[in-house]
Amino acid sequence: MDLYILGIKLHNKIIVSELIKSGVRHFLINTKCSCTPIALAISKEPLADITTHFDERGLAFHGIGIAKATNLPSCLVCTSNASIFNLYPAIVEAKLSNIPLIILLTELLFDTTVFGKHLKFETNIVIKNSLTHYDDIAAIIDHSVYMSLNPPAGPILINCIIQDSLYPLNKNENYDIKNENKPLPKTKYYFYDKILHDDEINYLANELSLHEKGIIIVGERQISRLEESIFSLAIKLQWPIFADIQSQLRHVGKDSTIINFYNQIIQTTSLENKINPDIILHLGGNIVSETLLKWLKQLTLKKYYQVTNFSHTTDLCNLVSDKIEMNQNLFCSKISKILKWKTPNLWLSFWKAKSLNLEEIIDTSLNEQDTLSEISVIHGISSRINEDISIFFGNNAPIKHANNFFFPNEKIGQLFANCGSCEVEGSIALSIGVAKGIKNKVVVVVDYLSFLQDINSLAILHKNKTPITFIVLNNFTDELPQFQLTSKYSITIKKIAEGFNIQHFCSKSKKDFLNIFEECIKINYSNIIEVISSNEVNVKFNKEIENYIKNQLIDNKKNKIFYVTS
Repeated sequence: MDLYILGIKLHNKIIVSELIKSGVRHFLINTKCSCTPIALAISKEPLADITTHFDERGLAFHGIGIAKATNLPSCLVCTSNASIFNLYPAIVEAKLSNIPLIILLTELLFDTTVFGKHLKFETNIVIKNSLTHYDDIAAIIDHSVYMSLNPPAGPILINCIIQDSLYPLNKNENYDIKNENKPLPKTKYYFYDKILHDDEINYLANELSLHEKGIIIVGERQISRLEESIFSLAIKLQWPIFADIQSQLRHVGKDSTIINFYNQIIQTTSLENKINPDIILHLGGNIVSETLLKWLKQLTLKKYYQVTNFSHTTDLCNLVSDKIEMNQNLFCSKISKILKWKTPNLWLSFWKAKSLNLEEIIDTSLNEQDTLSEISVIHGISSRINEDISIFFGNNAPIKHANNFFFPNEKIGQLFANCGSCEVEGSIALSIGVAKGIKNKVVVVVDYLSFLQDINSLAILHKNKTPITFIVLNNFTDELPQFQLTSKYSITIKKIAEGFNIQHFCSKSKKDFLNIFEECIKINYSNIIEVISSNEVNVKFNKEIENYIKNQLIDNKKNKIFYVTS
């Protein structure tokens, strides 16, 4: 064998082997890139899960979806040419959403300064005409994987630079790779959670326990199965929980401390003293609700605590008085162990009573009307999915409506939402990645423009064994009858579905949609449900719901009900 080819094979084998040993399982390869040596090395690894796609932009978002679902980095393989710029939106998304992602560039030296501060970490592996020592490459790979996962997680770049490519390897060099067959990486990194000193924990527990009128706001969080610690703390403090759509709490269904429709409560209730909290405990990152942010700005708070596992700020409104860098579940567990049980109070009972009253009003209003709107779609599917089905809400209208109206009564699968910086970018690719990561049926709700923007990624769908039901909210039918992207070339959702051999359904009434949806989630192959509505009807329907809620609350104002647990 040519010694140059042998050298390239050995270098790539070391890189891929060490990535596998460090826990990386998903490799995404752009078919347009000339990265054959590294692709061959990946193909020979039995633990490597390989996805190929011709669109590097969609491929990168697909990797983000997998990482979002597994909390483990996926590895994107790409050559360092002009195609690297197509990865920019996904790199920004991964950095801002704290998602681990590894970009492996091959062949040439690339100026990574074009990515600015959006890369969390970058490193170089120089491949010369003599075999670089195994330990050197292995150590770089292990440290890179660690950096992608260490809070705050983010995108890292490994630039494989080939030098002296026209020269063969030294014939006298020993090419035996030590530790090649060992299952553990060259350097094993141990992750740790930052923990406050016992005195600080005791002080915070005492501070929190002094206030009866407190609210726990749970913002964007990573997937965790330790949410019981948050509920336990809320019960001991007797504080209500406002769970954001990205909080990873709503999938548990009803709970005695979770307040459903909190946006509508604070929107339809004047700033009376009885609903004004003295203290806020904010767990996690950003929140979707603009209504909640405006309300918080108007309050006069004694304290606003925020607990995150990263150091950078997400407090764009400058509300936070105390920032605590610690894992949220660990923080709640530590505080909860110190606190004593409180007797049930009127504060939590008041919020719960408001929540139950509003839930009844909204359910009655939406169930009585047969108008097909984006709100009725979101509300309708909330009662029709179970533990075997997860759900993904795309950016813009879907996530905003879901934050206001998606409160399942029973436990469902995982709940994912994309409220990133890239607007309509990559929704289909990201959701397919989520389905692949959790290996569970997923319902995906996206708007019309997001779907059109990412139709290339439907090609990945046939490589995914997990069925997906896409719900496309199409409200362009009335306002833009001559919409350029569709009418000029006769591109419709139906024709797109036919082009990718995906079953298509179309609904124009609420009853029709619910019947179709119930059938689609039962079948074991992917499908698309197009929901045709009017933007004018959506706006009008939203106002009608708001007015109905206000009128009902006014009628019920004379009968004040407080739930007091005995």
